[in-house]
Amino acid sequence: ILLVISVIIMPPDFSRHRDLWIGAGLWLLTFGLSFLGCINASTYISPYIELIHLAGIICFMLTATLILSARPDAKKILAAALAIGLVATLLLGLEQYFHGFKDTMEFIEQRESKTGVELAGDFKVKVGDIRIFSTFASSNALGGFILLTFPLVLAIIHKFTAKVEPVKISRPLFMVLFGILALFVFGYTRSRASYLSLIAMMSFCIILFPVNKKLKIATCILVPLAIIGGTVYISTTERSFASMRVRIDYILRSGEMMLAHPFAGTGWGDFFHDYMKIKTYPNSEAPHMPHNIIMAFASQTGIFGGLAVTAAILWPLFVLWKKIRRERLLKAIFTLDGAIFCGLLAFFIHCMFDVHLQIPASMSAALLLSMMATVPSDRQECIPGKTKTWLKLLTIAGCLTLSSLTFYHSRQILRYQEVFERLLDLCDRRTKTPEAFMRISPEKVTSLLRQCVELLPQSPFPWFTAGDFM
Repeated sequence: ILLVISVIIMPPDFSRHRDLWIGAGLWLLTFGLSFLGCINASTYISPYIELIHLAGIICFMLTATLILSARPDAKKILAAALAIGLVATLLLGLEQYFHGFKDTMEFIEQRESKTGVELAGDFKVKVGDIRIFSTFASSNALGGFILLTFPLVLAIIHKFTAKVEPVKISRPLFMVLFGILALFVFGYTRSRASYLSLIAMMSFCIILFPVNKKLKIATCILVPLAIIGGTVYISTTERSFASMRVRIDYILRSGEMMLAHPFAGTGWGDFFHDYMKIKTYPNSEAPHMPHNIIMAFASQTGIFGGLAVTAAILWPLFVLWKKIRRERLLKAIFTLDGAIFCGLLAFFIHCMFDVHLQIPASMSAALLLSMMATVPSDRQECIPGKTKTWLKLLTIAGCLTLSSLTFYHSRQILRYQEVFERLLDLCDRRTKTPEAFMRISPEKVTSLLRQCVELLPQSPFPWFTAGDFM
């Protein structure tokens, strides 16, 4: 709402940076079509949560678009901010590798000793599996973020080391140090989809850009051999191909849902319900998204949602390719535009295998880079906005009103979260002995359930928790 008010009061010049506004418009169209996911949804809460999630990311993207439209030179500042974010994330990943996993295992052992309750063996195996995820919810999500921003940092190091004498020493030194850090953390994400996406991005770049013909021929020979070798190696590991087969099943069943509901999809949140009925690969997984950004929209909002997000993904890549396609590959990848192209290409390939749509940090960064891709890198004249005093006062009053309403609404949600946390803790059998669990009063559970329902009646989760306990 604040974004809409600001655009009305200070309308941007849409004639400048046409490619930028087309890119923003395609993502805005994708968001608009996502409302189709409300039509066939079986619950109110699922589309509500999904639309609020998407609206937040789109607002971030549109704010970046407004900044870049008036200040194209901000592209370099935003690139530096993303680079700092990646370096901080990698350092936290390194700290997790050397200390975090060990601390977690010690905490589990202390917990078991204190409560006398031994945690499930598969849970401890999962915790003991060294896969760095740093500040992300999963190692796969971290792998995608590294793919997105790693080329950007290399380009920035390449540019700024030109000022550090002697360049022949400083440039390779800083690049090698950063490369070791990034590749170590990236390697220990142990995300096979990330590795495959990196190989695919490098192969596409070698084919698309002017390079030595021998390198192109070598790529066409070595990449298939690498894939075959990786396939043989994976078949010998404990994880094998189970997760890959499952993800293929997600995509195929998403296609069935789209064909069953071509114009409105099965509804946000209903991929979970429908997949559990029609899945063909027997396992215990119950996914809420199909691990593919295009099929997530296509299955739950219909074919138009799938087409819109596909166009939004491809547009910045097309714009960048037109700008840099005649450059030699080694020269292109160390420019800001070339680095953004490589990062977006690798990330969106990875989006075909993972649930990045649900990761706000990854999607916000990807959309920011998509907008940065469509404005020139060179410095341009800035256009200051002009606003009348009464409009400024109106804006301030609107901000204060909306902020007050937001805090009032959030207060109720925070109270609900606090009560729901108490309900979860009370009903969690993992932290209690069987005797202690059986002594819990059903009346106490019912009382907390009633409070949750009064505070947030549309949420199904307290009912699930109490039903499982009963």
